[in-house]
Amino acid sequence: MSTTVSALEINGKKLHPIKDATKFVSYSRDYITRLARERKIVATHVGRQWYVDIDSLKNYEQISAKEQELRKQQLSTARKREQEVRSQVEARRSRLAKKEKTFHARAVVATVLVLGFGLVGGMFTNLILSKTSTSIATVAGSVSPKNYSLSLEDATDSFPLAASSEEAPMIPVKSVRDIEPISTDPANGILLLPQGSLTATTGALFSDEVEVLVSESGVEMVVRVDSSGRPVGNVLPFVEVPINQVEI
Repeated sequence: MSTTVSALEINGKKLHPIKDATKFVSYSRDYITRLARERKIVATHVGRQWYVDIDSLKNYEQISAKEQELRKQQLSTARKREQEVRSQVEARRSRLAKKEKTFHARAVVATVLVLGFGLVGGMFTNLILSKTSTSIATVAGSVSPKNYSLSLEDATDSFPLAASSEEAPMIPVKSVRDIEPISTDPANGILLLPQGSLTATTGALFSDEVEVLVSESGVEMVVRVDSSGRPVGNVLPFVEVPINQVEI
């Protein structure tokens, strides 16, 4: 018949059985037994019974409670930081979304303004070109040679247009001297050359030796040259206008 010892004293320390130790802490017998086996508390095994040091068990419980409280605080701090980071990220995304919407709206407004100015400018330019083409066509409509040559000297003297019908005397041509000059300064004049069915080049339309020049802005001009190829006289701009042939 076995007897149970209520307490043991080893090396000046009093050890109690586990069933008595449960009265001093909030742990169960199984948990205290596991702590004793894992050597986390001061304990000894006698026969089939574990004896533990009550002070060691209480200290473990206190330390465990403090560690648990510390873990809770760390977890709470980590959650707060995570929430702050999320808030900052959401705020930044919101700002970026607002900026993107503002930029998109500005881009749309700028596109509409550019298109509007382009349409207005195009209409204004077309109106000016239409009026200019009508004026040129009205002036050139009365000149209908089938083949003629221009003298640059005559063009300079009689500004702005000169014509000769020596090669086609039978073709009725209105004298270009009857056309009102654009300016009194031949240097600021403009020559009207026939365009359409004529196959001759620009230089072949003049009886003098001429050279065709093109300015940086794309304006075509002619100047009379001497036998050595040097320019003589004023440089006259010209435009080609459509003409109607008169068949006799």
